[in-house]
Amino acid sequence: MSTARRAAAALAAATLAACVAALPAQAAGATRAGGARHPAAVVARTAAASLRRVCHRPAAVFDTPGGIVIGILAPADQVRVLMHAAGRPQWVMVHGPIGIRGWMREQALC
Repeated sequence: MSTARRAAAALAAATLAACVAALPAQAAGATRAGGARHPAAVVARTAAASLRRVCHRPAAVFDTPGGIVIGILAPADQVRVLMHAAGRPQWVMVHGPIGIRGWMREQALC
């Protein structure tokens, strides 16, 4: 992997981690000064994290729904579904093997 790609992947992972860390504030309906919505308000937690598997073909993991690919999961890889994207129910945040965290299309999971 090139240095530029490694840097982009590291930045994406740091941004994603910051958003995930802010999720408890979203659950309380937090807003910023001036009434602006908190950035974490764009996701909706699933009721309980569920274990799923990647279906028949390799599946891409993105930094944001439809964003930059940060990894590829093989068929039968197990992931934990953490949440669904608000307003985009076809996207789920997953935590997969070797610590990869990102967004996938739910249709890629069994």
